[in-house]
Amino acid sequence: MTIILAKGLYRRALARVALKEEEAEAEKDLVEATKLVNDQAISSELEKVRAIIKAKKEREKAKFKKMFA
Repeated sequence: MTIILAKGLYRRALARVALKEEEAEAEKDLVEATKLVNDQAISSELEKVRAIIKAKKEREKAKFKKMFA
């Protein structure tokens, strides 16, 4: 049962990443999935999502820095 739930969370996270707007929600799903099962694919995707979130924050930070400089 937990494997099926983890698989569903993983797939929902992939869909959210594909939308390119819900990375934070995707991260929550992946964190929850890793709590259920220890899977390399889930861990790998979680690292990718965190990198996407970090890059997005850096771009926003640079944009606002130029705006208020």
